[in-house]
Amino acid sequence: MAFGTNDSIERPVIFVSVNYRLGALGFLHCPEAGDYLPPNNGYVTSEYDPANSVKLVLPYAYSQDSIDLYDQILAFEWLHTYIRGFNGDLNNMTAIGQSAGAASLSLHNARFRNEPLYQKAIILSGSTTVLVTMTPEEHQSEFLYQAEKLGINTQDRSMTDIAIEVIKAPVDAIRSLEYCGAPCSPSELIPERDWATMLHARHTKPNAWLKSQIICSSTYDGSMSHLVAMGQERTQLAKVFIAICRAKLKMPQCLLDIYELSVHDDDAVALEKICQAVTDVGFYGAAISGLLGASASPETRNYSMLFNIGNPFSELLGKGRFATHTWDIVSLLGAYDDLVPEDYRQGMSEWRRMMLLYCHTGKLPFEVWRPMSQSVILIQKDGIQHLDHKLLVESRAQKLLQIAEQEGGERGFDLLWEKVIRFFLKTGNPRYSHEASDIIKNYCPEL
Repeated sequence: MAFGTNDSIERPVIFVSVNYRLGALGFLHCPEAGDYLPPNNGYVTSEYDPANSVKLVLPYAYSQDSIDLYDQILAFEWLHTYIRGFNGDLNNMTAIGQSAGAASLSLHNARFRNEPLYQKAIILSGSTTVLVTMTPEEHQSEFLYQAEKLGINTQDRSMTDIAIEVIKAPVDAIRSLEYCGAPCSPSELIPERDWATMLHARHTKPNAWLKSQIICSSTYDGSMSHLVAMGQERTQLAKVFIAICRAKLKMPQCLLDIYELSVHDDDAVALEKICQAVTDVGFYGAAISGLLGASASPETRNYSMLFNIGNPFSELLGKGRFATHTWDIVSLLGAYDDLVPEDYRQGMSEWRRMMLLYCHTGKLPFEVWRPMSQSVILIQKDGIQHLDHKLLVESRAQKLLQIAEQEGGERGFDLLWEKVIRFFLKTGNPRYSHEASDIIKNYCPEL
């Protein structure tokens, strides 16, 4: 098969789509209920608890090194067992993940295990940084809160009894909780407390069985934050962001100058600039951090890619203006090719062919990414361009790298992400909007 119309490389490819449990069905965890609701997509076994008429929810563990997101591990194991029956080659498997799926692959790539899950990875617009982990204590508190939302009495009862009642609740009721969930750390899956940081990614090598990987971000992954902010009742965005920079950074004006953010910008203009900073710090910065860690492995070839084909369907942000989050995977798989403008087809077709060839060979016709000679494969609607280190030096993202180093050394990107970007995004929530007013008052009284 091919990813899209007329993009076949005349070599067979078997495409397998994997589903795994999300929200409360996947991540609701009660640390004090034993094996009933374990962390991180614990696998539902066939073991039966006759006393309570429920199946136990236990981590799937076929060997000592099986400690990843269990639903996904089970899917990869299924492929190892059965893919030959579809004429597949289990020694030439490529895993593709986008957004949270990309974060999952980052974890699978690095979590030590003897047997390979796959040989190649394509990581699109996501890293461990985009996920928020919760401690066992936070999970316990959240579990009780969600149980009460289900109408379950949590007073003067054992956690096991409460967990059993949650398990027996109708599936639709559990879905209706609208609980996003989060991985648990520390846990068997994620023992490191700093796992969801760029510093951790910067010093994490992939498993030796990972022969190559593509780490790709889009030029406006901050579109998610942009759309959320458009639905919020908040004002003075430029003033809030400038005040946060003044409060949190040693050299705030350096960051503001990169994005040409001014107190005179109206909210629409300011939001666009701020969400470009969201993109550069939270996605491109995270990609660079992952590449730095992976480059320490002599067994893995690493490629850096930047997706820059504008989304032709995004009416709220302007058709074709931005390469938005999730448009990368949609354009790769070609679900809406009949609606894509004609002038998009060359770049999309070249990209698909290159990715299909990568699935077969694990190589790209460009140089690999190295810390001292960074380069990027740029995907545009008129074709593919290779940006060497000389071209990157003057780019906005490269200037941001320098600011991050000046602000916090190896922890610089995490400082920008947590103290500036995420703090700004948090103040859009009515629960924290007073913090925006306070910070303007304290750090920008003249505004």
